[in-house]
Amino acid sequence: MIERSANRQESNLSVLIVTGLSGAGISSTLHILQDFGCETVDNLPAHLIEVVVEARSSPMAIAIDVRNRNFDPQAVLSTLNEVRCNIGDALSMLYIDCIDDELIQRFSRTKRTHPMARDIRLMDGIAQERELLSVLLSAADYRIDTTGQSIWQHRQRLLGLGLTVPRKKMRIRVISFSYGRGIPRDADLVLDVRFLRNPHYESTLRERNGTDTAVSDYVAQDEIYPAFFDALSNLLSVTLERYQLEGKSYLSLAFGCTGGQHRSVAVAEIVAQKLRHEKYHIQIFHRELPQNAD
Repeated sequence: MIERSANRQESNLSVLIVTGLSGAGISSTLHILQDFGCETVDNLPAHLIEVVVEARSSPMAIAIDVRNRNFDPQAVLSTLNEVRCNIGDALSMLYIDCIDDELIQRFSRTKRTHPMARDIRLMDGIAQERELLSVLLSAADYRIDTTGQSIWQHRQRLLGLGLTVPRKKMRIRVISFSYGRGIPRDADLVLDVRFLRNPHYESTLRERNGTDTAVSDYVAQDEIYPAFFDALSNLLSVTLERYQLEGKSYLSLAFGCTGGQHRSVAVAEIVAQKLRHEKYHIQIFHRELPQNAD
């Protein structure tokens, strides 16, 4: 891996050119950088780089490789030098590499055609591409070799370059539901709160729902509730952080009870408020309440 000088100036509108060998992971790199908050452009012709960079409003990652018709590495470098005159160190280039044997295995496994091996042997196409791209490899600010690397490991290496920062918090949809109508099919995490005492059996609370303070307080006054909430908070603290590290940007968290009116609604509201305080982007949906009825 080629590391750039540590005194490189950072920019909120940085531009990363992603290039490298076909099959080495250029598309996967763009997907990861998109999760990091970059605007991404795949397979951009070199003559459009200046126009696209000038119009950017957020950090950007641009893939340029041999898929482009009349691809010319020297022309790409010339264009990048012109762009660098305008934006300076905000521009950098990442080269994605991989050994030949693994590239051959990847193309054989996916049954895809190498863009430079349509009429020749795959290994010869890879060799030609490697030679063609050598000028870009020499000019690259960073190089990542994806040989034997999982997508998670690739993500961690991209993160380690410090090129950009992942979105700080994922989006979370908090759902309350009734087990009588089934578990929401899109739920990632499901918690059953039927062990908490049920406001349905209190005549003054029966006709209310968990968005009502009196109902919420009643649920929270269950003697086991503090231990439950502490355990739940610890669970979410660990799992949400790891989900983000794995690249998950959206999570559905569901709480169920018997009727979907009291306990699940109350807990969902409390948890949603806690997560808002932690700066997560929250959407709340009470499936069984009349205004949310399907």
